[in-house]
Amino acid sequence: MRAIVTGAGGFLGNHLKSFLYKKNIEVFNIGTKKQSHSHFIELKDFTDISFFRNTILSIKPDFIFHLAGTADSKDTCKSFEVNTTFCSSILEALKSDYNISKTKILIVGSASEYGLVSEDKLPLKEDFNGQPISDYGISKLQQTQYALESQKDLRNLVVVRPFNIIGPDMPTHLAIGSFQDQIKSFESRGTIRTGNLDVYRDFIDVKDVVNIMFSLINNNYSYGEIVNICRSEPFSLRKIVEFMIRHSKKDITLQEDLSRHKKNDAKTHFGCNKKLFSILGKYQFRKIDDTLRSLI
Repeated sequence: MRAIVTGAGGFLGNHLKSFLYKKNIEVFNIGTKKQSHSHFIELKDFTDISFFRNTILSIKPDFIFHLAGTADSKDTCKSFEVNTTFCSSILEALKSDYNISKTKILIVGSASEYGLVSEDKLPLKEDFNGQPISDYGISKLQQTQYALESQKDLRNLVVVRPFNIIGPDMPTHLAIGSFQDQIKSFESRGTIRTGNLDVYRDFIDVKDVVNIMFSLINNNYSYGEIVNICRSEPFSLRKIVEFMIRHSKKDITLQEDLSRHKKNDAKTHFGCNKKLFSILGKYQFRKIDDTLRSLI
């Protein structure tokens, strides 16, 4: 079996590749940056539908996992190019001159599509009319809307919205990834500069996310749906970093830096997983303590 994976060099993409390899699925990575991968296909133009059409025709994939995205807040054009145009070009290519009846497609959106919401709207359900406030959230929401419209032609397509993914090898631009990197850098003691730790988020292990994505892409009841991938349980960011410090057995203090506080940052943000469970049945998530230990 064969799979095309975009964003295969990222945090989630690397874990997905390892998962697919274990299932003896051959992985083809379409991207702009060369990866240490035997099936890397360089992308030069996000709008080149003929490139995507020819690539898909030559590979004849059983699966397409579109994970690619950028959270670069400094470049609006790049945000929409990567987060929206990339996906729309792939889906347009699939619609033309290609027998897609057997190809299964999964598009990765984001919890940022919901935007800043009041606590009385929690937990967030997939039918909530999101009002994203960042270029990332807006461009990902446009991707979702296009994907759902395309599903009428492509049939075997599902959109997922993972919440806060954590696990080994997290990028350092994410809070917990930064904490992990700093803790490891200290020989025996040090100080971690933080933003606002008094927030609560829906954290989920990357291994759970990968496993759930593969289950959803193979489930007929998921097609045409947006599905949250979340625990539906908010965790304190402060308690998480304190747990990591305690288990590192190092003398580390926390120093709050007001310049690191985010504007329009909701105190509590978590999703509803009832639709996920209605499709897959009850799922046993990894314990958050076990995930955090794996970081240390």
